Amino acid sequence: MKKNILLFVILTFIFLLSCNEKVTTEFYENGNKFKKYHKKDGKYEGIYEEYYPDGNLKVKKVFENGVERDSIIYYNNNSSSSIMKIEYLSVIDSVKQKYFHENGNLKKEGFVNLNRNAIGKWVFYNDKKEISAVREYKNISGKEYLNQEWALNPRGDTLYYQSNFFNFYSSSDTIYLNEPFKGIVRVDCPLFKDKESEIYILLPHIIGNLNSDFSNEHRIKLDTFYSLKKDIKNQKWFSNEQAKYPYIAAFGKKSLKKGKNIIRGIILESYFDKNKSVDIMHRKYFEKEIFVKDSIGSVPNLKENQT
Repeated sequence: MKKNILLFVILTFIFLLSCNEKVTTEFYENGNKFKKYHKKDGKYEGIYEEYYPDGNLKVKKVFENGVERDSIIYYNNNSSSSIMKIEYLSVIDSVKQKYFHENGNLKKEGFVNLNRNAIGKWVFYNDKKEISAVREYKNISGKEYLNQEWALNPRGDTLYYQSNFFNFYSSSDTIYLNEPFKGIVRVDCPLFKDKESEIYILLPHIIGNLNSDFSNEHRIKLDTFYSLKKDIKNQKWFSNEQAKYPYIAAFGKKSLKKGKNIIRGIILESYFDKNKSVDIMHRKYFEKEIFVKDSIGSVPNLKENQT
């Protein structure tokens, strides 16, 4: 008797659950499934699936109270429905993405912002799982911007002519009040490799005035620091690197406020195009957090900023 009552309760629960969890299916004009989902109180809840017109699975999502959760899986339009991309939604202000080759091996991975623009460093792989490139993206004025690139061969060696990148060195992550911040930018792999280009640095006249996405770079006062090709005063510190003078720039800033400061700057690489009689320029962007103390002390040696 108890078993029959328990079975009745279970069946009743399943029946009520199925009534409450009714799945809606939408169709294309050709009769194939378009979408399959459930809504609770007018909001998506549970598994959501979307299909290509030929019937292959296109997207699978998980909703909770109308909000996408966990991950979104995108599929290639082929008979095996192999995974093309996965988005992981666990980070508040960004989304991790992974793309896959058709053989299932990882193709590239990195983060995008909520507008789905790539940000930070992305790693690219060939179909044999070997790293082929690393690219750094910035959010510049609300748009995706390729800032640096390291092209690699299968052994992991950097391919010079396919790459362009720089290094930013600072005196310290911590300095003292009324002590100048000192920095060096070194473009180890320029973009205009065969054009006799050179660099110079733009820093806001007042540190902190440059927006995080550099959107006001043309509206605020910027100070210019030239490469060692023109900055003769600082050449003595780099006397053994004369060939790199056009691609090394030293700069400094005083009057940083007490506490956290964000040093943001722009690297301009340029050359004069004789055929067009115009300067060709390319921008790269950098930033570093500096903490200012109010006590006086010594400052450590130059330290490389890992970009």
